[in-house]
Amino acid sequence: MKIFVNEAINNGVLAYDAVQNQNYTLAQTHIFEYKVIELLVKIYGKINIFNPYQLNSRESLRNNLIVYGAKPDDIDRLFDLMNDYSNWLKGNSFNKNNIMRDIFNILALLVVLKNKSVVISSSEMKYYEDFFGLNDRRIKQLVLMSAINPDDVLGAWPEALEKSSKETVNVPQKTYLDQALYTKYKLSMEDVKKLSIEQLQKLNNDIIKIDAPKERKRAEIRKPIILTSGSGFVDIIVLLSIICTEIMIGVIIMVMIARF
Repeated sequence: MKIFVNEAINNGVLAYDAVQNQNYTLAQTHIFEYKVIELLVKIYGKINIFNPYQLNSRESLRNNLIVYGAKPDDIDRLFDLMNDYSNWLKGNSFNKNNIMRDIFNILALLVVLKNKSVVISSSEMKYYEDFFGLNDRRIKQLVLMSAINPDDVLGAWPEALEKSSKETVNVPQKTYLDQALYTKYKLSMEDVKKLSIEQLQKLNNDIIKIDAPKERKRAEIRKPIILTSGSGFVDIIVLLSIICTEIMIGVIIMVMIARF
C-alpha cells in the first residue's frame, strides 16, 4: 500500500476523499489530519492536492504549496510536523508538546500569503477564522490534550496577520498564453487558472512545442518571393539582362518564321 508523503498526510487525503463520498468514518478517526487537508484544499484547490496524491509525489505537492510565496523549507517542516503528530497519536503517552502550535503557525502563514496574492471572499475568510479559532470542538479537545500552552495555538492566526502587515512578499506570477491557444486544445481559461504555476508552465511549454513548428511552416508558406539582390545597381543589370534575353529570343523566332 502506497503512503503519500507520510501517514498523517495520507490519512488526511483519504479521509477528505471519503467525506466527499458521504463516508465520515475515516474523518472521525483522523479528524485533525482531515481538517488540515480540508484547509489546504480551501487554500489551493482540490486539483493541487489530489493530483500529487495520484502521482504519489511529495515534490509535486510541495511545489503546489509554494505558489503564493511560501518557502520550500516551510512546507517540508509542515510535512515533518504532521508526521510528528501521527507518531504522538500512536504513542498513547499523550505527553504535552508544541506540535500543533507549530502546525498552526505554518498553516496561518499559508493563508496570509494567499491573502497577499489574491482576493479572498468573506465566506472563505470566515472558514479560516473558524479553523484557527478552534470552533470545531474536536480540534479544540486535541489542542487541549497535546499543547503545552493552548493559547499559543489560538495566537497563531492573529500573530500571522500582524506579521504580514509588516512584510513584503515576492509572489511568483502566472503567465498565460493567448486564450485562443487554450481554446484550440479544448481548455477553458477557468480551468487553466486553477493550475499551479508548475502545471501552467508545463502546459504552456507543451503547447508552444506543438504550435511553434506549425506556425513557422505557415509563415514560410505565406512568405512572398522577393526578386531583389538588395543592391539597386545589380538589380538594374539583372533586369536589363532579362530584357535583352527576351529581345534576342524574339529576334530568333522572327528569323525562323521569315525563313519559312
